[in-house]
Amino acid sequence: MEKIIYYTPDEVLNLVYKGIDGKVLISKASLFNMIKRGEIPAQQLGMKRRYFIPSTWVERMIEKNNEK
Repeated sequence: MEKIIYYTPDEVLNLVYKGIDGKVLISKASLFNMIKRGEIPAQQLGMKRRYFIPSTWVERMIEKNNEK
């Protein structure tokens, strides 16, 4: 089984910013603004300069959300 190194913004929306009722809590535009402000660590990779978020950050946020 492969270890995931990076997540896409869409995956982050569904893993980190999904409410109890299953609805996404923030918009994709808000997520990109948070990335651009540096609130969410991300790297731009590839020819299209797509954003990728490190799995360590995503896993930490999931744990933080589960503690609540």
